[in-house]
Amino acid sequence: MSKIDSKKYPFCALGHQYALDIVSKEITANIYVIGACNRYLEHYRIWSEAPVLAKYYFDLEKAEKYLRIVQKFEHVIGDWTPKNIKYEPWQCFTFLNIIGIYNRETGYRKYRIAHVEVSRGNGKAHTLNQLVPTPQGMKKWEEIGVGSELYGRDGKICKVVGKTPIEPFEVHEVHFSDGTVVETSGAHEWITSDKTERSRQGRHKSKPPTHPCTNRVYEGVRETSEIMGSLTYGVETNHSVLNTNPVEGRGDLFIDAYFLGYWLGNGSKGKVHCDIRDADELVSEFVSRGIDCNISDSPEISEYGATVNCRGIVVPFRENGISSSKEFKDEWLTLPKELRLDLLRGLIDSDGHIGKQGSVEFYSSTLSLAEGVRRLANSLGFKATRNVKNIPENNNFKTDKTHYRVLFSARGDVKVSILKRKRDRLVASRGTHTYTDKRYIKNVIKTERVEDMFCVEVDSVDNTYLISDSYIPTHNSLLASQAGLYFLAFDSPL
Repeated sequence: MSKIDSKKYPFCALGHQYALDIVSKEITANIYVIGACNRYLEHYRIWSEAPVLAKYYFDLEKAEKYLRIVQKFEHVIGDWTPKNIKYEPWQCFTFLNIIGIYNRETGYRKYRIAHVEVSRGNGKAHTLNQLVPTPQGMKKWEEIGVGSELYGRDGKICKVVGKTPIEPFEVHEVHFSDGTVVETSGAHEWITSDKTERSRQGRHKSKPPTHPCTNRVYEGVRETSEIMGSLTYGVETNHSVLNTNPVEGRGDLFIDAYFLGYWLGNGSKGKVHCDIRDADELVSEFVSRGIDCNISDSPEISEYGATVNCRGIVVPFRENGISSSKEFKDEWLTLPKELRLDLLRGLIDSDGHIGKQGSVEFYSSTLSLAEGVRRLANSLGFKATRNVKNIPENNNFKTDKTHYRVLFSARGDVKVSILKRKRDRLVASRGTHTYTDKRYIKNVIKTERVEDMFCVEVDSVDNTYLISDSYIPTHNSLLASQAGLYFLAFDSPL
């Protein structure tokens, strides 16, 4: 059998050689790949021996054109050397089939639909029970399919446009500095900044906007296994992942978000009043938001401050299952970001504390409320953690219940408090370095477990989506992106 001219059609020749290596068992493959290669080689043999009589003919010019053009496309994220995308032999073989084989009778391509499955070891995947935030609420990864909505790291809603087959992979645990653990395959990709890139970015901050270095990218796409092999730089943690932007949302609340947040912290179950320390300031705020309330004229003053009576909220609270329980509802995570921020402000102004350097803490004896606040803060682009607050025997809480503490730092222009005494403690920045806008990858553990996984392709601007209830950005599979762009820009539909 004749070979393809490697000087005239180098990438077609690479794909052709891949098929020869498969059938000769130089490359180990499953029966489906072997079958595909045998079918291709048979078509090629018939065409090369009788080009005019063959039902299917090869247009190597078109196939080579595609393989040349798509490999001139550049990676849109990261600092790559070389910057352009490089196809492996199996990819050249795949698109040699799709682009290069035509039906003589119809003039159309032989293959109008292509189903490509990536072999084990090349998968970028999550375990099926991994949590993922969506505009419809928190879901398990197994619930995600083509058409599902996710979030990109820019906070905007994106859609799943492709999904790889479910297959078993070795589980790798990616441990982040905030305590989050994400389970993936070894080939799953993340957008990280390493120590060198962060240092370079720090040096370039002082440069004028016209300086060439201001266009540099200080992050790159890296596989989990690659990160595992470069966890530290000297004694420092090497890889970090930037926080997401606040995610978008939909819908509305049955009552003012700030008031609801405050009531969840300092309101009384089954009652229509709140115990308030900053009564005058808060009553004025509530009234401006449409809440009918006033400071109680009762001579008894709550140990937490004045008691504020609120009218007209009993029925809506009861109808929404709020009055008898202070449970955080997951549906609140899907609200527009302005409402979520107001909800967080109410929670912080009631049961929260802001330190002198802008560190924010929230305390609650209700686990679901504390966990909800952690997720709420993460959905707004903060890096929030939760731990257990040990309560000593003689304490100001006057309770022996376990308390949970949520911690995060609110730097920049976003204010997570309305109360003046708390808001004044928020700071825009602290020092020359910031650690609050990123999570560090502390460890990657390759376990002995093997679990079913799959990955998706999304239509977000930078091919990212968020994973886990910590809203951590990660990278998707680019299964057909280059092909789609080629067909759209350069090729006819035939």
